[in-house]
Amino acid sequence: MKAKTGFVLAGIVLTAFSWAYGARRNWTPDAVTRATTWNEYQGDLSALFDGKYPGNEGSPAFFLWEGKGVLLFDFPEPVALAQFRVYVGAQSGFYTLRAYLGGRASDDGVGREPWGELKERVENGEMLTNQWVTFALPPSTVVDNLEFSAIGTSEYYEIELLGPEETPVRDARWGSIKAMRR
Repeated sequence: MKAKTGFVLAGIVLTAFSWAYGARRNWTPDAVTRATTWNEYQGDLSALFDGKYPGNEGSPAFFLWEGKGVLLFDFPEPVALAQFRVYVGAQSGFYTLRAYLGGRASDDGVGREPWGELKERVENGEMLTNQWVTFALPPSTVVDNLEFSAIGTSEYYEIELLGPEETPVRDARWGSIKAMRR
């Protein structure tokens, strides 16, 4: 009986925490991610979505643009995004995030066909290293593809595409929760 009580208590605490601080959906697993073929890079794209970065993992894998490059994110359906976050390592560049609804970037990152509607453009030239760099998007930004470009050699450990804050906690069955951990 104690184990069951512990699970119930943990659920109540997690629910209260979620209500107090809100929750953001991470859309990164739903996006098809590509690195443009125009510029060379080191590492594997999968390192950007494995949940490992300095501070929570001893020696996480990284992705390195050599000089410049573009990461492309495509969603099967439009999604609401509030933030784009990237954990930058010891090398940092000048970044531009472009959020589009419609259109598609070419594999080399040089062109778009069709163009699509540019919903937002956010730049960051602070050259921050060894920390999260956050690009905030205006409320109600709905997109179906993103371009994240870097000028300058840049080292990345993790990327998160976060939706707006949600205060209600969605109902979830225990079987669904256990299946997510497999």
